[in-house]
Amino acid sequence: MQAYIAEFTGNTVYFSGCDFNCGFCNTPEMLSFKEDFLIDIREVKQEIKNNSFKEILFTGGEPCLQRPALVELAKYSKKLGKKVFLHTNGSKPNALQSVFNLNLIDKIIFDIKAPFNENFDKVTKSQTFFKPSQDIMNDIRTSLDLLKQFDTEIEFRTLIVPSLMYRKEDLLQIAEIIKEYDCTWKLSKFNNNVNLEKKYNALNPPTDIFMESIKEMLLTHYPKLRIEV
Repeated sequence: MQAYIAEFTGNTVYFSGCDFNCGFCNTPEMLSFKEDFLIDIREVKQEIKNNSFKEILFTGGEPCLQRPALVELAKYSKKLGKKVFLHTNGSKPNALQSVFNLNLIDKIIFDIKAPFNENFDKVTKSQTFFKPSQDIMNDIRTSLDLLKQFDTEIEFRTLIVPSLMYRKEDLLQIAEIIKEYDCTWKLSKFNNNVNLEKKYNALNPPTDIFMESIKEMLLTHYPKLRIEV
């Protein structure tokens, strides 16, 4: 079996290819299915076997776009007694259903890049001629519903991007979505070093004070949330 793997090192496997095109993406080289990234997954298995880490993280790109390879590598990792962490944008509920049904995921890191409103496509730029934003948001909702059915550690992540994803109203809408989960919500600063759209290189990341103020505001409304900044 072959897969598009941008990099595999230590305890992390980076799948290439993504169905989102966030302008602030700091790994733009992983967004497409480049022929240079097509490899036999036996090489990845060997790397997983040789390393001494107790956890393996599958990230990207979007790992769930390559369901057969993800399932195979997760199975292999579990066979070796390793814990499997999956980092996903949640847009492929069928792939998530597969790995959950097989009890392959110990922790899921779930990006919620924007609330389910008119800003979603501004942030993700995921809409295509064949798939409107509403359908993509519905798929993510389905993935969120799946999390309620399985016993796995959950970490939600949202990137704070000046002028794009930072408004109180948007963050409160996300908080409303995740409030019923036993989870950690990690708010991170965007990185202006390498971005898909160069205009983001001119933006300064949020300050520590701004990040703490966001956390305090959210906890005022949702005191039971576990929020990290």
